Amino acid sequence: MRSLPREFFLLFLIFLTSFIGMKTIFIIFFSTPFDPAFILHLSPLILFPSASDIQLLFTSLTLVVLNLYFHLRSGRLDTIASIIITSIMAGGLSISILSSESYLNIAIEYPILVLMLVMLATDIRFLLRGEIKTFPSIFPRREAYAYAPSS
Repeated sequence: MRSLPREFFLLFLIFLTSFIGMKTIFIIFFSTPFDPAFILHLSPLILFPSASDIQLLFTSLTLVVLNLYFHLRSGRLDTIASIIITSIMAGGLSISILSSESYLNIAIEYPILVLMLVMLATDIRFLLRGEIKTFPSIFPRREAYAYAPSS
């Protein structure tokens, strides 16, 4: 069975980052409600009853932005960091699903959890097979400056 390409997960993370980022802007400046609730459940801080909704929102936003950054870099260590962050996010969603009483939230959180788990499995597969491609940098290397004329 072929797995989904890594670009699909990159697009998913771009969508998730932009959605949570825009939702954060609307929550902070326009006092909109924290809805849908899954934007708060992407971190395991939900286990702490003293964590406020805004702390959960910023933690979720930070985790999603870091995960997107590490997926964009796509080196070996970046993939390992992405696996760790995706595991944390999937753990937070799992805790939320286990402790949820409302079926509407679960209907939204299950597909996101499945996508996170498939993303995790795909990243681990790419890491173990050594199929990680490093993209060329837009910045020149230091050796290119060694031949610059001196004044």
